[in-house]
Amino acid sequence: MDLVNPSDELLLKAAFMRIDNFIGEYDFLDIGYKCDVKFKGFVFPSLLHCLHFAKHAHEIHGRNWSLSNDSFIPDDGLAVARKLAKCEPLELLKLFASDNVNRYWNEFRLDWVESMIRDRYRRNAALRQKLCNTGDRDIVYRLDDLFLGSVGTSGQNQLGRLTGKVRKEITQCTDHLVWLAQCENMGTDVFELILEENANGNVTEHPLEGKCCYTIGRHLSCDFKPLNPSISRVHASIYLDRNYGGKFQYLKWGKMLQLGTSKRTYRIMLNYDPAERHAQKLREKKNELNKRAAIKHREIESELETLLHGGLEVMVTNLGFKTKRGDLSDYFGTCGEIDSIILPQDRRSFTEDPSLQESDDAEARGGVAFITFRDKFGAAKAIEKDGSFLNYRRIHVKYRRNFKWKQNSPKRPRSPSLGGRTHDRDIPQSDRLKRPFHSIVSEQLESLKSNYDFEARPKPIQKPRKVTPKPVITKRQSTRDTFISLLQGDFGDANSKLTAAARERQENAKNHVMKCRGGFNLMELTKDEKELARNLALGNGNKFTFDLLKANITKFRNILQPGVAFTSADFTRVLKCLCATRLYGIHNDGSGRQYAALRDPSTVDKLNALQPPDYSVYCTIETAGNRGVWTADIRKATGLLIHQVQRSVKALCDGRGLIKPVTDIHHKNRKLYMLSELDPAIEITGGSFYVNGEFHEQLVEHIQEQIGAFLVKNQGSTIHQIAQHLKSSGKLVGELLQEDVLAIVNSLVFEDKVYSATVAQGQTIYIWAGGSSIQFVQDALLAPCFKCPVQNQCRLGGLDPVCPTNCQYLDALFAPKQA
Repeated sequence: MDLVNPSDELLLKAAFMRIDNFIGEYDFLDIGYKCDVKFKGFVFPSLLHCLHFAKHAHEIHGRNWSLSNDSFIPDDGLAVARKLAKCEPLELLKLFASDNVNRYWNEFRLDWVESMIRDRYRRNAALRQKLCNTGDRDIVYRLDDLFLGSVGTSGQNQLGRLTGKVRKEITQCTDHLVWLAQCENMGTDVFELILEENANGNVTEHPLEGKCCYTIGRHLSCDFKPLNPSISRVHASIYLDRNYGGKFQYLKWGKMLQLGTSKRTYRIMLNYDPAERHAQKLREKKNELNKRAAIKHREIESELETLLHGGLEVMVTNLGFKTKRGDLSDYFGTCGEIDSIILPQDRRSFTEDPSLQESDDAEARGGVAFITFRDKFGAAKAIEKDGSFLNYRRIHVKYRRNFKWKQNSPKRPRSPSLGGRTHDRDIPQSDRLKRPFHSIVSEQLESLKSNYDFEARPKPIQKPRKVTPKPVITKRQSTRDTFISLLQGDFGDANSKLTAAARERQENAKNHVMKCRGGFNLMELTKDEKELARNLALGNGNKFTFDLLKANITKFRNILQPGVAFTSADFTRVLKCLCATRLYGIHNDGSGRQYAALRDPSTVDKLNALQPPDYSVYCTIETAGNRGVWTADIRKATGLLIHQVQRSVKALCDGRGLIKPVTDIHHKNRKLYMLSELDPAIEITGGSFYVNGEFHEQLVEHIQEQIGAFLVKNQGSTIHQIAQHLKSSGKLVGELLQEDVLAIVNSLVFEDKVYSATVAQGQTIYIWAGGSSIQFVQDALLAPCFKCPVQNQCRLGGLDPVCPTNCQYLDALFAPKQA
């Protein structure tokens, strides 16, 4: 037995309680103990036979055979298993022989040994009970194989460790699931099961779903718990075999079974719906992959044929929209003689505007160009430029083939009278795709005009009706009115109606865009009114307030409406109108009321170059003042999308320097934005004791030391004197407010390092106590010594002219008071 440190009681107890001699009641732990063990589909008489079968290579029919991790065992393996099963007794020394070791043993030995041990105890109920009776005692195998056992203090003792692991799972009633997975080829696919319970004609269904194995028994972890007392804790398990092998009874759909001595019968009914749905998804995925493969195959065949046979025309894509015909001619002119260069101005067509065919300044607005060479050699040289850079863009060059642009299919026009589809079956499909929508409608209108003689037919007399104007006329309504006018013979008024409707739609769309972009298309002021507002603001400190407008409301004709009182809502509309001129900014005064302030001319020049979304974001940030505003509040105020707000903030901050980000000490993950010339409020920055949003603890401690040193030499100083000393010391960088000094002194008062008291005229003085918790008497502060101008010259004794003995003020203080 190994020597163990007596001081370690746990190791000492484990050393004395461990099992390392397998005789008597522990003989079942011996690897040579006779019990059936199933491994790789073969049943061996003992664990020793299993280990010998897996560890060594065996000679069968004149050649060596060794076990691998494959699930398929050839006939040679079957012969080896039968041969080993007949070897009784099997010598233990053969297991530790170093010759003929299986080359796969070191790679799979841990999984193989665990599978053997699990099957050994799961297959034999008596051994399983004996193993549970060993409790939590350590099991040590003294074997020469340092992997399976140990010698002295060396060795892994995997047999003992795995046996203890199986023992723990047996006590928790979970060993059977691991055994089924490792030893009985239990599948891991989840399946659904329905148990029909028949109790004296009463049929009850028990659905089981969501697992790959369902247990039946009285244990709490079981999926189905029968009530019969003959049922054990883990009575049975239902699972799907991966390879449909083994010797156990296999259950089919509709199979009847009974549990224990119970008279109730159960019928198995598998739910095939999940499997069918999964199979349908696989079939759809297969069809989709086949379609993609066919399309890719056709593309590759077409491209390969073009590459093999060559061509005269190449297609250049990913061009910059500012690339000119002259740039392409100079770049590809070195490859060969160019016949023509076509620059489509629209991505939906392969043609070019005839007016631009002879111009070298024509730009590739479609991002693509078609270049035709005089010979195939020039086109082949141009293909070699694929992936090169032209005007700082990587271009792609390939032979032109039957390439189709991604274009929107034209919508079919509505019927003029009934709102249905217009019949265009007579027009070929290719022509319908190439011809625009308005040409098809024009031909159909001409056919309607030829079929009906509008001039011969008198115009119907219509009664005048009251037409209620609508704010928005949709495209369908305007088109329908136009067709009705055509059918009635009013051809001259059709174009004007359509033009007016289109003009009104354009105006409504413009108003909607202005509203979405933060524009102020709410009210228009005349030029005189704008000049009047500017003069009033200049006379009022560059501020245009509510009271100022109310006093001069009669001078603004567009605002004052007859019979309607002037309200703050009207003032808000005026503020937005003034802000739209970009000469004013909206601010808040101390009481929360808004006013318009004239901006500097330099700022106005910068704001005139902004886009409407950027200007709307700038105005929102300007209104927030020195408290700042973050992007979520900007989005709510402007109505812009979050990516538009982020783009505008980046342009204003990084591009133009009009705003700056500030860190809020209360929300460190947020970035607040304010105008670059403003200083953030103390509520946001935290005051003098915060640096970049973080509390500067070392600075506060340094100021406390300076205050303590000053009060030691100057007892009874006021807060003003302390602040003046800190400012004049020159040891602090930056501005220190008197309120900040008062906060630090109050912290020293709370720590009993400084005593504060109120003297005559309500003035507060501070005395250094040094943490000694000295209790001062309030009446003692009435002594004139604290405000004596010659306090530094006062000495004890009667020889000096300034001393307490000769002080007339002390005599008056201690003189007896007259009744």
